Amino acid sequence: MESYRLLEETCHMALELLGCDLAWLLAVEGEQLHSRALVSAKSSSAADVFLWQLHGKAAQHSSFPLNVNTNLLAYLLLSDELRLNLPISELRYLPDGVRFMRAFGQLRHNYIHILPLYESGTPLGLLVLATDTFADAAHWQQAHFIEVLTAYARTSLQNVRLAISIAAREAQMRADRDFLKRVLDTMGDSLLVLDEEAHIRYVNNRLLLMSGYAREELYGNSVGMLFPAEARETIVRNLQRGGRGTLSFSQQLITRFGRAVPVLMSRATTYSDGVEHTILVLSDLTEQKLREQALERQSERLRILNQAVQALGAAFEQKDVIALLLSAARNVAECQHVQLFLSVPDQADLFEVITEQDLQEPERNTSFVCLEQAAVEQATRQRHSWLEEQASTGHLNLLTLPLTVADHLIGVLEVQAHSESHFSRDEVEFLENLAAAAAAALERASLYQSLKQRANALQQAYDELREAERLKDNLLQSLSHELKTPLHKIIMQLQILDDEMYGSLNDDQHHSLRAALRWSAQLASIVDEIVIVQALSAEDLHFAAIDLERLASQAIRKVRMLAGELQLEITVRLSPHLPPVRGDERHLLTVIEQLLDNAIKFSPEGAQIELSAQQDSADTVVVCVRDHGIGIPTDQLERIFERGYQVEGGITRRFGGVGLGLAMVRRIVEAHNGRVWAESALGEGSAFYVQLPIWT
Repeated sequence: MESYRLLEETCHMALELLGCDLAWLLAVEGEQLHSRALVSAKSSSAADVFLWQLHGKAAQHSSFPLNVNTNLLAYLLLSDELRLNLPISELRYLPDGVRFMRAFGQLRHNYIHILPLYESGTPLGLLVLATDTFADAAHWQQAHFIEVLTAYARTSLQNVRLAISIAAREAQMRADRDFLKRVLDTMGDSLLVLDEEAHIRYVNNRLLLMSGYAREELYGNSVGMLFPAEARETIVRNLQRGGRGTLSFSQQLITRFGRAVPVLMSRATTYSDGVEHTILVLSDLTEQKLREQALERQSERLRILNQAVQALGAAFEQKDVIALLLSAARNVAECQHVQLFLSVPDQADLFEVITEQDLQEPERNTSFVCLEQAAVEQATRQRHSWLEEQASTGHLNLLTLPLTVADHLIGVLEVQAHSESHFSRDEVEFLENLAAAAAAALERASLYQSLKQRANALQQAYDELREAERLKDNLLQSLSHELKTPLHKIIMQLQILDDEMYGSLNDDQHHSLRAALRWSAQLASIVDEIVIVQALSAEDLHFAAIDLERLASQAIRKVRMLAGELQLEITVRLSPHLPPVRGDERHLLTVIEQLLDNAIKFSPEGAQIELSAQQDSADTVVVCVRDHGIGIPTDQLERIFERGYQVEGGITRRFGGVGLGLAMVRRIVEAHNGRVWAESALGEGSAFYVQLPIWT
């Protein structure tokens, strides 16, 4: 390296000035001590022998770590001690000294002299001198040879460092300049550098590409050549030194071929070596406008698609879905013709043809086709969109999209672009998304139509059932009222006969009359049940404070005979100090009597029936009738309170009935603003609860 020649001259100076046999100069660079110059007075090859012996390989300058524990040279340098006439043999006692002892010994040197080189306390390097004989060190020092040599070596090292630093900075500046040029040449906008007279001094590659000029055609010429003639003078005047007029950002650049390109111009001023330069940046607005137009088209398609998808999601009629699909397809692709082939249910090869014009004609004749066109057949068979080129135009402008849900073909959408245009990838993707949304909407509309028809059929059936129920209720109501009066008259006449008001009767006659009275009373009870179930309301009740203990005693007296016949025991457990309830005594007596009667019917002979009552809240009392009979299935506990419902299930019932007893109980309790429910399990008996409000 050219910079190290000065270090070699320093070594030669040491040989001549001090009469040494070898001079070796090393420089501190970073964390290493580098060998930079080695001169031997014995021969030119002696230096190579020394280096070869030192490194054990081809002669070359090397570096040594600045570690006093592992390297002799670092130890001698960092000790910062001038050493003269140091015997070579003593090197063996210093770190890594044996290696250096052998190298110096190879050249028959017996003494070395160490001159550390420092600047303001910072180590710069090390000058090592070797002699074959003992040197006159006192003479060297008295003559100031060592001082002069040390100063010269220190200055040489500093100059080398400075030269290396300058070279590195110049290399970095060249690299930065090359990098900046590459950046300018690859930037997306055109760039020009103008001098004080608005002459072109530099342009990047983008400007050359946009204008069509070569660099040699532009450099040195006025920038006005790139602008229209009518604006040229104004632009040049404002870009020259001292020109500070206002220029419009929007300009036109005239290419080498005379084409005007709209550009956005911005400028900045910079100074270099006292010279003013103007930097112009020209952005091609043609590409920007194309991007803006493409973005606007993309945004508009997205808006149309989003609106269409939302509208399709809200449409439940097939005709509305089809109208939305055809309109959105035409707007998204700005196409010439759109039509839908809608599959006909139960006929796989038959499709109904629908266009927007067809939708505007309610009385149109429906047309059906079998799809045989190549594009439609491909889209139908492969279940994905198919783009076909029109032979007459050579453009890909016929797009066919299948409408499928879970691989079920609902229809096929055919879209044809204008003759001089073709479908872009974006347009195809938009139409595919639209077709997917439309397929789901058509499937949903079909399902909605089916559900609507079923709902109408169910509503009609429900209306018919409700009418039949109303007629039945009216009939039962009329029948019960018509039966009630003659039944009471029959009972009254039978009672008169039994009381012998028309003459004495024998025992058989009394027995027969009393049987007729029982059957008539049973029939009258059924009629009363029908009347209560059909028409009882709170307005028909006479509310008062009812003593449940007295009410329970009355009910038990009425059913005691029937319970006795089956050897059933009725136990009563009423909580002490039970408050009276608010109710109609006659109807509440009917409720308890009916529940006891129901328990008797379904209890085995000799079983026990329990009647209990307790206050379950601050406002209500609960009455419970529990039996240990056959029980009721859990899934029927709600239905037993319906009119006419009877639990059969293979049970042999000992008593008849029309299934109105529990319905009557619920009707009476609900008229009292109360609640009735049952708990039961098969084979474990049943418990019926009646909750009634307390009298206040």
